[in-house]
Amino acid sequence: MTEFLISNGADINAKGNDGNAALHHTLYNNIKEMAEFLISNGANVNAKNENAWTPLHYAARCDKKEMTEFLISLLVVVLWLKINNVYYHFYYLFNNIYIYI
Repeated sequence: MTEFLISNGADINAKGNDGNAALHHTLYNNIKEMAEFLISNGANVNAKNENAWTPLHYAARCDKKEMTEFLISLLVVVLWLKINNVYYHFYYLFNNIYIYI
């Protein structure tokens, strides 16, 4: 259904009454395949909800470890592609587990 809607012009970055886009909801519900589909079809990974949370903030704040790691892995690829030979270190305390990049 999602593929049909997007192929027929639906706004992939449309937000609901709560300010969350489809990507926010997908991450909250731990649907990695849908998150990959949305991102590969142009979902804005930097879209902010009404609390100014991006999908990464939202996934981390909602204790969605797998989704948080998935988004961070995308971020690393984007940073490496855009800023060659510049290294960034990121960590987030996630249920007392540190994630280092």
